[in-house]
Amino acid sequence: RVVRRNRLSYVDVNAFQHLTRLIELDLSYNQLTEIQKEMLEPLIKLQILYLSANRIAKIDENTFPPMSLATLSLAENELEALQAGTFRSATTLKNLFLSDNGIHFLSKGTFRNLDNLVSLNLQGNGIKHMDVEVFEDVHNLTSLYLGNNAFRKLPKNLLHPLTKLQYIYFDRFEMCLAATHVRVCEPKGDGISSQEHLLDNPILRTSVW
Repeated sequence: RVVRRNRLSYVDVNAFQHLTRLIELDLSYNQLTEIQKEMLEPLIKLQILYLSANRIAKIDENTFPPMSLATLSLAENELEALQAGTFRSATTLKNLFLSDNGIHFLSKGTFRNLDNLVSLNLQGNGIKHMDVEVFEDVHNLTSLYLGNNAFRKLPKNLLHPLTKLQYIYFDRFEMCLAATHVRVCEPKGDGISSQEHLLDNPILRTSVW
């Protein structure tokens, strides 16, 4: 069901009460400022939810009821903070898009209960700092997008819990020093530089750790 680009600023909590078999819901490119749990509760079989490009400024642990969500997009909203346990009811989530918001800090527990998450997009936020344990709950992650943020160094061991990570994207090649165990790290080097060469540079080492 597609309800995108309708300039909606509000959706009645009973709008979807008879759509219990709905698999995909697209509410992107509207003017929604909040999502009410009661609106989503009937959608017990929903697997894909697009809330991109709205004006949502806050979500918390009571926003999402227990559902069958596999993909959730909150990209291009106005989120500035994520509370610990915000996604605790979304235990089946595999793909989470949080890009292009205004998130400045990620704390421990932000992604609690997301054991099944494989792809996380945090690009284009204002992230300045991440708790060293922020990714300990998403140990099955295979793709992580961290480009276009404000941080210039990463906490040591930040990525250590992500033993299954296969792809990671930063702004700068030297950040790949923190992800030597990851098969593909973007952006690529200049053809001359390598992770081994960068490891020999103490200035670059301190910029990452």
